Amino acid sequence: MLKHRGRPKVELIHITKTGGSALEAAAADADITWGACHYNENLENINCSKITNREALTRHSKEINELAVNLNSFKSYGAPWHIPPHWFKEYPFEGRITFVMVRNPYERLISEFYCPWAGYKGPMENLYNATIMNEWIWNEILRTISEGVGMHKIPQHFYVYDKFGNRVVDHILHFEYYDHDIMQLSNMYDLGLSLPQEVNEAKQGDDEEEEGGHQTSTYSKLSTKDFNAETICVINEFYRMDFEKFGYNMMREDHCIERSPFIHTKSFHNDDDDDDDDEVIVNNDNDIDQESSSVDNDDSDDVEEEQLD
Repeated sequence: MLKHRGRPKVELIHITKTGGSALEAAAADADITWGACHYNENLENINCSKITNREALTRHSKEINELAVNLNSFKSYGAPWHIPPHWFKEYPFEGRITFVMVRNPYERLISEFYCPWAGYKGPMENLYNATIMNEWIWNEILRTISEGVGMHKIPQHFYVYDKFGNRVVDHILHFEYYDHDIMQLSNMYDLGLSLPQEVNEAKQGDDEEEEGGHQTSTYSKLSTKDFNAETICVINEFYRMDFEKFGYNMMREDHCIERSPFIHTKSFHNDDDDDDDDEVIVNNDNDIDQESSSVDNDDSDDVEEEQLD
């Protein structure tokens, strides 16, 4: 467990395909240890060795004490920095300020499809085949439920709430407002971060998926417009709480019950919960007072920058 004295330190809770690797690299440039660098992992695009007095976590801290109620048969957890830290038997960030970056579930799954580590592994030409992508998403969600392999497809709300529905993360940032939210957080805690250039470039065009994904310059990358009805239904069902808790709108698809490939996954949330902690942007009652708002995707590739009140 990491400990500190004096001013609280800030920790990234790294949800896959939300620009987290770029944030870890930006933190390393600012001499801050986040995510993979806690485990001395020098990944291709993160130079952890540049950090002075790197704060290390050991892999024995990976012992799990809690699992979400509908993900109780995990065969493997994958990289420890992608595991919700409140699942650990020994919570690693006691007394620290924590934040997550969340993303529209539809867009996150598109990004997962193109991920070189946990994405589609077939012929390159299939990366532009909508039928293949829809089948892959369907199968990966079912595999996540039935086999429990890695953290790449689990719902994002598992990182933010424990199995009793208690919020365990201080700040929720949105990928759609990446620049705004990161700089707001950096200024709030004097982190000295510079905006990750690779994420900015990826958000401006479709030439390359963020975080080192497959090149897609020869063909047009698939998008949410390529989802079929079955895919929309299974995403809406499995990631329902992500949409509700983080302010994302679902695509409407009729007859989803008839299309469902599995019994509705139990959530640890009470549907009658009137919790007011559902911020969708950086928010702290003592520092910044902003209204919660819905991130309306509407199948658009461009999201207007959120403005401070």
